[in-house]
Amino acid sequence: MLTTRLSAIRLLKKLYLSHPEAIGLVRENLGSSDPTVRRQAITVLYGLILDESFEYREKVCDNRTIEYLIYGLFESIESPECASSQEMVYRKVALKFINQLNSPLNFSDSQTQTSDSKFMYACIQHGIIDFFIEYDRVAQNHPVLPTLDDLTNQMSPYFLSCYSKVLVAALVDNEKCKLNLVPWHELPGEAWRRARLLALGSCNLGYLTCTHK
Repeated sequence: MLTTRLSAIRLLKKLYLSHPEAIGLVRENLGSSDPTVRRQAITVLYGLILDESFEYREKVCDNRTIEYLIYGLFESIESPECASSQEMVYRKVALKFINQLNSPLNFSDSQTQTSDSKFMYACIQHGIIDFFIEYDRVAQNHPVLPTLDDLTNQMSPYFLSCYSKVLVAALVDNEKCKLNLVPWHELPGEAWRRARLLALGSCNLGYLTCTHK
């Protein structure tokens, strides 16, 4: 069973980039209104980029594909079923994927950092920070959906690590590129503070100051 699965993944990796129809189908599914379809599309991409070089990841997860991924995240939070278990699982899988897309993040090596950041640039350009803000806005007025702060409290250490790395890397690159896509003060203060403190354990972000109280 495992051998069959590995063979299928190798075949996918070999054929995916040469089949525009496959790329188009995955992109379409990333933005589907069905959370299960979205999650399955991300799982396909996750299998493709796992243990692969940054060059290969960049080809598989180009800006257009990332755009569909971000669209799917907004579809999830703006859905009437945003608090369903299917949507919550989807969002965890999406964060795990984005974290894998950008790992390893080596902030001590400027050359590696420049290469590693390419993928997060795409995420920023298509709204990953905006998604966190929109999530918090929707959650504040939702009877069931946990707020961004509550979400981090409920996450397992693994997913909390994914969340913090994604948020911090996005903010760092936003500052470095002077994109100024969203005002920093709009980010939830406690969630940002917790994410930054977690990231400081493995990243040198001393030059980045936090304005939240």
